[in-house]
Amino acid sequence: MASFTSANASKPVLGLSGFPGLEMVHHWIGIPIFSAYLVATLGNCTILYVIWTEPGLHQPMYYFLAMLATTDLGLCLTTVPTVMGVLWFQLRKVSVYVCISQLFIVHSFSFMESAVLFAMAIDRFLAIRFPLRLSIVHRFGRHASPLLHVIMGNIYILLPPLMNPIIYSIKTNQIYSRILRIVSPKSP
Repeated sequence: MASFTSANASKPVLGLSGFPGLEMVHHWIGIPIFSAYLVATLGNCTILYVIWTEPGLHQPMYYFLAMLATTDLGLCLTTVPTVMGVLWFQLRKVSVYVCISQLFIVHSFSFMESAVLFAMAIDRFLAIRFPLRLSIVHRFGRHASPLLHVIMGNIYILLPPLMNPIIYSIKTNQIYSRILRIVSPKSP
């Protein structure tokens, strides 16, 4: 029986492929992904800042929006740096421990986002009822191209954090007006 010592043991490593068949244009693919990452991060940070600094927005609906923005930030900050490392810096190896940690964090934030959306739906239902009181492609597309799986995985991770701040800040007049007040120059 062979002994397992730290001298002959190596850390388990996984290989990352990026977009299969498109390795030559990874730098170009990284530009829109990084742009979406910046917009998602800035948008969610703006929503959090506005809700934090405006006392008029300290109400349950805006707390839900703040929780949603926080989960979206967590999803972005967990996954996109690894994606950008593959696309721009050819960092194609990741420790199994890092991968498992990232997997746990992504699923935790996805669960939290679903829970917040469920809580928002229950809140709206109760307000109406008592007004004065990574994914189908992975399940069904087993024989689809690996490129399709990678694209859908990135869309699943990037699209909600990108769209939520835009949708919720424009659709909510209080947040929209405060964002305009922050970014517009003060008139004399």
